[in-house]
Amino acid sequence: MIKLEGAIEGRPPRGRVGTWRIAGRSVSVLEPATVVEDAGAALPGARAVVIGEELSDDTIQAVLVHVVESPSVGSSPVHDAPGSPEVRLRGVVEARRGPAYVVDGHTIRVEPGAADASPQLADIVEVVALPTRGEFYAKAISIMARAEGGTRYVKRATVRSMPHTLIGWWLLGDDRVLVTADTLLADRPRVGDEIWILATRHDNGVIVAGELLAGSKPLHSSMSSARVVPPFVCAN
Repeated sequence: MIKLEGAIEGRPPRGRVGTWRIAGRSVSVLEPATVVEDAGAALPGARAVVIGEELSDDTIQAVLVHVVESPSVGSSPVHDAPGSPEVRLRGVVEARRGPAYVVDGHTIRVEPGAADASPQLADIVEVVALPTRGEFYAKAISIMARAEGGTRYVKRATVRSMPHTLIGWWLLGDDRVLVTADTLLADRPRVGDEIWILATRHDNGVIVAGELLAGSKPLHSSMSSARVVPPFVCAN
């Protein structure tokens, strides 16, 4: 475990689950991590202590985020009104929702011409955006590392954390794995379960799950599975 202390620079626009930016580091908060706000709200500008595990991609997987000092008036870099100062975000494209992208838990709406090329799922991008009404409007998007190529990734691992909606970042063993709406589940795993992961590790380091299978079952893609559609339903 490591300890990090510093200012909260960014957090998911809705809820606590997702990627935070604290003291210049990416901090992944997944259930059942604890966020303590007895000294003030966990908002940009507040000071927090993070206890967690440093992963291979330099992300900190949080066990605890504890606010130790509330934000000063006017200190927040993110405001919920048009005309806010622009912010710079860097992260992985987790999903595409119509004209918007989800980048590390943030909804990014893209105006025509803002992107130097069309970002794809699992690309690592840098976004210059204006925050407004809980979302971000991109002024510019640069693709830092494409999710190209990659190797087959097959591993048995313990589910250490997972989002309630299932879609998003799972901690499987020591690896962060992106589960998308196209990922197939043979069963609904729970934290602590051992499962098989059939995935692609892209050249940019992002692991995208193709299938998650119960550990006691044979690994093959023809078995009856359900796509990850929140709430969890069988989509066959």
